[in-house]
Amino acid sequence: MRTVRAATVSLALALLCGDAKANCGSAVCAVPTNWNLQGIPPTAGNGRIDLHYEYIDQNRPWAGTRRADAAGDEAARETRTINRNLVAGLDYTLSPHWSATLLMSVLDRVHTHVADPEGTPALERWDFTRLGDAKVSISWRDVDEEEPSEAWGIQAGLKLPTGSHRVANADGVVAERSLQPGTGSTDLLLGVFVTRPGRNGAFWFGQVTGQVAVATSDGYRPGNLFTVSGGYRFPLSLHVTGVAQLVATRKGQDTGTAAEPDLTGNTQVHVVPGLSWGLNPLTDLYAFAELPAYRNTRGAQLTFDWSLVVGATRRF
Repeated sequence: MRTVRAATVSLALALLCGDAKANCGSAVCAVPTNWNLQGIPPTAGNGRIDLHYEYIDQNRPWAGTRRADAAGDEAARETRTINRNLVAGLDYTLSPHWSATLLMSVLDRVHTHVADPEGTPALERWDFTRLGDAKVSISWRDVDEEEPSEAWGIQAGLKLPTGSHRVANADGVVAERSLQPGTGSTDLLLGVFVTRPGRNGAFWFGQVTGQVAVATSDGYRPGNLFTVSGGYRFPLSLHVTGVAQLVATRKGQDTGTAAEPDLTGNTQVHVVPGLSWGLNPLTDLYAFAELPAYRNTRGAQLTFDWSLVVGATRRF
């Protein structure tokens, strides 16, 4: 059964996840891989490489708790944002209790909106592929050596301003800050997680995380992000594992002279079913869907009906 655990992936909303945004600008799926929630005791000198692709099509206008006729305001009517993100992560165990993580991403984003919709409408478009903000963290884990899926721990780290926040379109128009691949801020990341065994190799997991900007630039401060998540991981066969989880996020409104406080900030709950397949004892393939169960946005924003994550992870 320990081999089964080591050959499968558990996905849960974690400290190193991307911001779960639902405005006119950008989105990153809230379903990353997470070493701490796999129920596998880390061994000093071992590590894990994860590479996954995210697809999020924001084409659903939403205001408050209901579908809206349009997103945006009198300055710009948002029409669509397609996000295709490639995310790479590296976990390395320093000891049975300590591990470090690095997360980097490349964001491919296409956004369109109609400027001055009530005056002289003009379609504006941004299409770019850029490096996103990087995240680094360290985790301390207290694990039961006899039952590796019973553990708890804490995480702390930083989101670094490695992504640009000055991307312009072909006409030289700089995109609004919420659309940019980087926020221009350094954010503090904190989290607490726990795992508990179930029956026949299954286990429960839960986590509470927070992300708060501690240094900002150019008149923009992203809203604080708080997350509560929990789920259940269960083997379906020798090589296939199912994961079901519920993720709730609260994103505060952006502030500053470059922000759009009336069109940012939201509360969301997502159901995230998924499967992983142990290709061999060290390599896993996985696919997950993110489905909205509840959302409450500040102002009229663009949201998605579903998002998809597919990827692979390799231990070494």
